[in-house]
Amino acid sequence: MLRERGNTPIAVGENLHMTYAFENFILRGAVDFIQPDVARAGGITEIRKITALAAKHQVPVSFHTWGDGVALAASVHLSAALQDCIVMELDYTYNPLREELLVEPFQVQNGYLAPSDKPGLGIELNPAAIERFAFAGSEGLAIRQKTLH
Repeated sequence: MLRERGNTPIAVGENLHMTYAFENFILRGAVDFIQPDVARAGGITEIRKITALAAKHQVPVSFHTWGDGVALAASVHLSAALQDCIVMELDYTYNPLREELLVEPFQVQNGYLAPSDKPGLGIELNPAAIERFAFAGSEGLAIRQKTLH
């Protein structure tokens, strides 16, 4: 009803999980485009199912990517591979999980991010950042807090 009565394009997806959640909106004709987040929606395989459903119903895709460098790499590759991807949302604020986690962080050039031509996602994780951001549960957090004092 909102889509029918309004003039603003409707997008959903940055916090939806799995294909069936997107299906609820797509099959009802409730959205103009979807914004799945590869880290939240179920990974690359699930994103492929979601985007296939969107393509079948001619709903364009715009990836939501506000997470870490690994999710960003997956989103960049998916964006490049999908015919119906219109744009990819990217947070420009500093995020150590994006900027420090990758040995070679992605660089925006003329408004674009290009996927790496290296194998897999084309990224290498920074061992120091992995150590810094590792979470070992509540015991690990307590030990880490003691060493900070």
